[in-house]
Amino acid sequence: MKYCVGERMPEDSEKTLVLKIPSDVYGRLLEKSKKLGYREVEDYVAALIDKDLGEAPSINERISRLESAIDELRRGDVGRLESHLMRRAQDLVNPVAAEVSKINLKLAELIEGMDELKERVEVLEKTIEERKARHGYEARERARKTGIERLKEEGVIFESEVKGLRDRDRFFSYLERSGAKVVEARDERIAVDRDLWNSFREKLFEEIATSNEEEVGRQLSRVEVKLFKKLRESGLIYYDSVEKKWKPVVKSLSQ
Repeated sequence: MKYCVGERMPEDSEKTLVLKIPSDVYGRLLEKSKKLGYREVEDYVAALIDKDLGEAPSINERISRLESAIDELRRGDVGRLESHLMRRAQDLVNPVAAEVSKINLKLAELIEGMDELKERVEVLEKTIEERKARHGYEARERARKTGIERLKEEGVIFESEVKGLRDRDRFFSYLERSGAKVVEARDERIAVDRDLWNSFREKLFEEIATSNEEEVGRQLSRVEVKLFKKLRESGLIYYDSVEKKWKPVVKSLSQ
């Protein structure tokens, strides 16, 4: 329902109400309507009539309803915004969580590998200790053996390779008295087991008929090759190209 002041509405269902009021009253109505936010004084008068008749909410009620509507709209926007932010956060967190899971898996594998490595190190340390103990025992056993027993095992003893020997002259004299062949080579003495010396002497002076060292080496054992080279370097043997034989420089080497 609309109310008009001073003019007739075209619709037949509405009536025109003409009010004559003092100018000062109209002025107050006009001022009041502007304060309350009405565009026209007629709208304010119509609202007063509606309020008095209980057919329309007051301007305060309208404002209250408007504020409520705005609050609901804001809450709806906040809810949508919150949901959107949660989805975005989840999108960001999921890849990080996956990487953290991978790191945890790698860390577990690394710890397992370190434990396995630790066990291997412990086994290795135990093996080393056992070998040290065994070698120590063997070294002590070798120390207990006599010089002639060592010579029998090794075949040849070079003076330059003997360590920790205080009286070398006495040692080599002892070997010679015990049946070893002692050769005075350049810069050192060489003690040779008698059986090895007899075999070496026979092969070198009677069987080998070449001056080629590679050929000579093929007919001698490893320790015999070492002895042969030391005798040749010391000038104690030479090759007779006429007879095609190796010969000793001194007669004692042929015995």
